[in-house]
Amino acid sequence: MGLRQEGMSAPTLNAIITPANKAQVEAFCCELFGTSSIPNTSTEMKELRNVLVASLLRFYDDVLRVDRSCLVIQKMRAAAIRTGVNVMELKSWGQLVKDAFVTANAQNFSNCGGTESEQLSAALTVLQKSSVQTSENIHAMSSQLTQVQAKQVETNELSRLWYRQMR
Repeated sequence: MGLRQEGMSAPTLNAIITPANKAQVEAFCCELFGTSSIPNTSTEMKELRNVLVASLLRFYDDVLRVDRSCLVIQKMRAAAIRTGVNVMELKSWGQLVKDAFVTANAQNFSNCGGTESEQLSAALTVLQKSSVQTSENIHAMSSQLTQVQAKQVETNELSRLWYRQMR
């Protein structure tokens, strides 16, 4: 019988939207496509716009590594700045979108040939690789957070010393 194949699903913004940032993500999308030649990107074409934004975010880090001055990267960064999104967050949003996309489409990435057991094994391999990458990303972000916290402590101490000297 084999596994049911439904085809690829498009990337979505679901992985990055939270109750706390929903309005900001919407503002970012509107800003990014506000001057687009695609009509009605805030109304009838909103779903298409969101898929396009998710796709751009999915490849943000890849494009950034190749060409930091790429027009798409510049426009995404400008839209982020104008809507109060930390530019560094674009990279993490992109990774979240990419991880969700890979997870949703794991079966399709596994070539889907062979027996049902072979298909499941291939899909699990894709998910395992994605899980390992996500774990590595979390570890790297944790290390960066530790460094930021250490710098914050150092900055606070310097501020206290400066304040004491100024009195």
